[in-house]
Amino acid sequence: MVRLAERCGLPDLVRRHVRILDAANSGGANGDAKVVSLVAAMGAGADSMDEADRLRHAGMPIAFAGVRAPSTLGTFLRSFTRGHVLQLHAAHRQFLAELEAHTALLPGADQVAFIDVDPTHKRVYGRAKQGAEFSRIKGCRTLHPIIATVSTPTARPVIAAARMRRGRPPTCAAPPRSSPRRSPRAGPPARPGSGSCGRTRSSTPPRWSPPAAGPARTSR
Repeated sequence: MVRLAERCGLPDLVRRHVRILDAANSGGANGDAKVVSLVAAMGAGADSMDEADRLRHAGMPIAFAGVRAPSTLGTFLRSFTRGHVLQLHAAHRQFLAELEAHTALLPGADQVAFIDVDPTHKRVYGRAKQGAEFSRIKGCRTLHPIIATVSTPTARPVIAAARMRRGRPPTCAAPPRSSPRRSPRAGPPARPGSGSCGRTRSSTPPRWSPPAAGPARTSR
């Protein structure tokens, strides 16, 4: 898999498009080696930064040169801003084109292709995760990306693009499914916004008071 990525020019694309300057602890240095290390770690089944250390097990450092430690990869990812993410997206688009030229990535795409755009949620822990907010999962902080995939009747889905979106604000609650029951003796519901400063008027009608006495009338 790493050999195929190098044949499609992934390191060169990263060097050409991704430039992280003035990052702390030289986090943006050697971005091509770090991106290839992340891709290889995900291909080996890594689901977190700590699991990226499996690239250095047994004889892996002998078979592959330029493998980076998990802490170095984490520093690299924390150096990204939104602009750097868009730079990586540009490299990703060109890499998909090269991958299609070197392999049968989407056979039959010239006849029919299916495009699916759908959001997903990835739960994270801790408040230091950038981009994580409260979402539809009650009480959980998640990353909420929108992923676009392309597939054909004979090919598995391929991620064509991914964009991060904001989650539900923590103070926003889901609307109730049904309105609360009211007592039969209660008056009509108050109209929202009818009072000053956001207050609503009371739905109880005012008490009846007798009219003021007018001048006395004489009868013939």
